[in-house]
Formats: sequence, C-alpha cells, structure tokens
Amino acid sequence: YQRRVREAVVSTQSTGALVTMQSCSCRSSSPRHAHSNLLRAFLPRRHSRDVMLSMSEVPNTALLGYNKFHNCPCSPSCGVIDDFSTFNEAHMIQAGCAVVHLAGLPRSGLVDALERLKAGHPDSEYVEYVSRRALHAQDPTLILPPIYQTLPSLFFGPSEEGPGQRDPEHKLSWWREDPGLATHHFNWHLYYPYTEAPRDRQGELFAYMHQQMLARYDFERLALDMGRVRAYGPGYGWNSPLKEGCNIRISGKSFRPANMPLAHSYRFGPYSVTLVDDLSRHKDMLFYSVARGILEGPEGNVPVSMDHLGNTVEANMGSANKKIYGNLHNQ
Repeated sequence: YQRRVREAVVSTQSTGALVTMQSCSCRSSSPRHAHSNLLRAFLPRRHSRDVMLSMSEVPNTALLGYNKFHNCPCSPSCGVIDDFSTFNEAHMIQAGCAVVHLAGLPRSGLVDALERLKAGHPDSEYVEYVSRRALHAQDPTLILPPIYQTLPSLFFGPSEEGPGQRDPEHKLSWWREDPGLATHHFNWHLYYPYTEAPRDRQGELFAYMHQQMLARYDFERLALDMGRVRAYGPGYGWNSPLKEGCNIRISGKSFRPANMPLAHSYRFGPYSVTLVDDLSRHKDMLFYSVARGILEGPEGNVPVSMDHLGNTVEANMGSANKKIYGNLHNQ
C-alpha cells in the first residue's frame, strides 16, 4: 500500500508536492476542468516569504459574529501556528476564525490568498488545514488532492535503521504510520471540528470510528501473536510507566522512550496545563453517569445514548457538560 501511495507522490527538490491533477468528479456546478485551478492553493508558483499573506489584507466583516460566539482571541493580525495540533482547542478556534475570514473572499481571491500562504509556509500543517476547510466552506462538493500528496512531509519519513527494528512493536509500525490511516484522522478534524456545532449523529460516528480502528488494530496484533491492546488511562495503570516506546520518524513528531512515566502535570500549548488528577476525576464522573444512565447537563439531565456519549467524550460543542466531564479525548 505504501508503495502505491509513494508512486502517487511526485517528489521534486523544490516543492515535494503534486504537480498534476486529474479532472474532478465532484457535483459542483463549475466545469470540472476548472478545478485544476485550485492546485495553486497547494502548489504555489512563488516560494518566498516576502510574498506571505498578511491576514490584515483580507476583509474581516465575516469574522465578527464568529469571534463573539466563540469568545475568540483571533484577529486579522493572527499569524500562522507553527506547532499546530488539532487536539489544541485554542489552535482549532483560531483556525476556525481564519476559515471564516478566508471563505468570505471570492473564489479567485481565496485561491490567490491560499497560494501566498502556501508559498510562505510550504510545510505548515496549519496552512494546509485552513486551506482545505476554507475551500470546502465555499463548495462542500469539491474533491481536493489527498493531503499526503500536497504535504508529504507530514506522512513520510526516512526508513528506520538500527536497534529500533528489534523492538517487537516495530512489526506493526507500518500500520500505525500508514498514510491512509493518518489521512483519515486528518480528514475527521476537517469535517468534524469539535469547536463547531456537531453534525447529525457525530457523537455516534465518533464512537463507532474509534471502535472500528481499535478492532482492526487488535486483529493485526492477534495475527502476529502480539496480544490485544491493553487499556491505559485514569484507573488503568496511569501511575505506572508506559512500557512501549514510540519513534514515528516523521519531522515534527516527538520521540517517546520505553518505560516512560506520565508526568503529573504537563503543558499543552502556551496557556493550557493538563493535570492528571483532573482527567481522572472527569473519567470517574463519566463512568458514574453511564452507570446511572444519564449525563448531567447545565440545563438538566441528558439520557445516555451513543450520540450524546460520543459528543461528551470528544468534548465538542454537543458535550453534555464540559465542566463536569472535561476534555478527555483531546487532552
């Protein structure tokens, strides 16, 4: 599978990105061949930071309502987030501001703005994320090139050599680092951002999707006689070191040695501090509510259903009560 994906990626010294695009098969009213013009948003013709787009160059009238609703600190002067993570709520809120900001432009102006952003930040996950959401905000039927083609550095790294290959977990590194699986996760946060109102049955789909990924991983492990995945979290060995290490070998991704203990508290972003005790308390409240069959909401109890439970665990805007159940999935 990885060989087929690599064959789809056209590597160049200057961009490492896709240089051709097949005719689009989406249902947009625009001519299909016209969609190739969107390629400029992912493969800019200019590659210099002195043409980088300033957000103050585009109108911000569409942003006002979003800022008021989300209490968003974002402004037209907000810059690109270098260490962007979809698990950081502040990052997601700022990305949502930028999407509203850019999607208010005419199509030609949007593509030009995205081209300039890409030229200034060719390896930015934040720019890639905002670009795709802004284009789909204008036309949800657009079919864009896969992200592993337009930002291959996020999916491909050097081949592992040395003692790491002797680790038994190395036998399944191909699955954990599969570009198709990583693309699926990236696309989830594109279409289901937890800082927006949840879509119909989003919580149910969230739970089902994770259950299926875990079932497939268990299957692969059993096929290699490695044993099923063991639970790890509050009440499940969180006070003990994490036995398995991880070296994903992709730029920007951190290395975790084997037998590493989880810190009592750690900083996630410049303003957010996560306490293990807080997560444990949120987990206990969630288990207690499931046993009772009701989730405690700020305006009354909510019956436990797969949809309500999934929204609450994902901590999206459909969560029953973030103050009680916290933000377990993202933190």
